[in-house]
Amino acid sequence: MSRILLAWELGGSYGHISVLLPIARQLRQCGHTVVFAVKDCPASKLLDADGFEYVLSPRSAVGNSRSREPASFAYILAGAGFGDVAVLAGLVGSWHDLFNLYQPTVLVAQFAPVAQFAARLFGLPCLQINTGFESPPAVTPFPCFRPYLKLSKQQLLANELALLENINIIGSRMGAAPYSSLQEVMQSDRDLLVTLPELDHYQGRRNNRYIGPISLVDDGVTVQWPKGEGPRILVYLRAISGIASILETLIGKRACAIAVIPEIDDHLFAKFRDKGLYLSKEMVKLSVILPTMDLAITHAGHGTAAAAILAGVPMLVIPTTVEQWLVTRNIERLGVGVGIVKRRIADEFPQALERLLGDHSYTEKAQKLAKKYGGFDRHQTIQRLVKTIEGLPQWVAAKK
Repeated sequence: MSRILLAWELGGSYGHISVLLPIARQLRQCGHTVVFAVKDCPASKLLDADGFEYVLSPRSAVGNSRSREPASFAYILAGAGFGDVAVLAGLVGSWHDLFNLYQPTVLVAQFAPVAQFAARLFGLPCLQINTGFESPPAVTPFPCFRPYLKLSKQQLLANELALLENINIIGSRMGAAPYSSLQEVMQSDRDLLVTLPELDHYQGRRNNRYIGPISLVDDGVTVQWPKGEGPRILVYLRAISGIASILETLIGKRACAIAVIPEIDDHLFAKFRDKGLYLSKEMVKLSVILPTMDLAITHAGHGTAAAAILAGVPMLVIPTTVEQWLVTRNIERLGVGVGIVKRRIADEFPQALERLLGDHSYTEKAQKLAKKYGGFDRHQTIQRLVKTIEGLPQWVAAKK
């Protein structure tokens, strides 16, 4: 059996690790050895429960401190280490140390661009599985997702060329032929999109393979809706400023709400836990409550948004990152939800809630979209991914 290394470098919360975990479970069930390289320790909460071995992904404080308001994927790459030759060399060297230590036959990368580049230089077969944002279309320059910055094509391209120069310096040291574009560098042996076309952060891309979302819906605590006649609403948010206002509004509406807020402080937890809500700091099993849910209130994270769409549930979303903002734009374009700005929660949340609960067109459009994907089988998709991983070394060898 094979040894598979699953890598995650960038992004926050549990969204990225939750894409890899179902694949890892199936790989292990098929007899393969699985090792994770993860961005941060909170992921260990999920991995420890399954008994998976893991290490922290190589990181650089210098590289990751840059590009706090990235204009395109190239700016994210600059912040990940590609913007500095010395940083990039150190990260690639650290990944190669991990490859030598664990001797994987395949790398599965999820928002792990340095790992993918290092695998390419190392000659390690690599499968990239991304939700869209982490794998922009191969156009030059990469699309700008902050149009209000009004950057010209020349400015975006100049940034990419600077990164490409660093990449080719590292590549030349290891005997690799020079790359012609950043887009070429970011391509791996196989690239698959674990999303729906309607949710893709980059709308209108061509010649890409969408295989459907595979994030966790069966993990977590099994819960039941609180008793009552009000709308059944899931709140899945971080402990952002304004969270108290959201919970108070739902209580005022006599909503039957399940509120999952992992970082909520003890004071707010004690204040709201006996007010008719089911309040939890732990992940809940979405598959149990999705079929009878009237509304989901989230940050527009891809996993929860995809689960809501497949269940025909409209959404009220409060994005906190550019990735979530792009998903929010898709949700509003589809007519299956409403987005509000985080800093305007007190003013906008009550009206947005009224709008979603009072206008049945949101539910009708959500259910229509869910019907389109009624035959989607998440478990079958995971099994197909495992077959792809198992056959990747032979497929790569045959191409040479």
